[in-house]
Amino acid sequence: MGTLPSYTSILRVMCALLDHEAAVTLAHGQDPNTIGIFCLDNVQNYLLQRDSAIGQENKLNIGLAATYYEVDSSSLDQSVFDLSRQQVGSDSNLWKSLTVEKFQKLLDHAY
Repeated sequence: MGTLPSYTSILRVMCALLDHEAAVTLAHGQDPNTIGIFCLDNVQNYLLQRDSAIGQENKLNIGLAATYYEVDSSSLDQSVFDLSRQQVGSDSNLWKSLTVEKFQKLLDHAY
């Protein structure tokens, strides 16, 4: 009749792929030499009810979307992830003396 595999065969292959990708992701997350970046954003989706039956109403679905990017660690300076430098900067409270004029001097206007 057709040349497609059965539904159960496709489902079994998809479950095997899922297990493999879960193992790869777990191994990647446990490796301290890998560096990744999460990009998070809030998302909204307005669910408009087409059928005006009793008990159905329009809803705003609010959630969070995330994308993970793996970064090549050979081209990245590892010192940017040193939290002690950030803590020293936070303890010195330099942001209290920041003015608009000082901030404009920090900007590279030619760039």
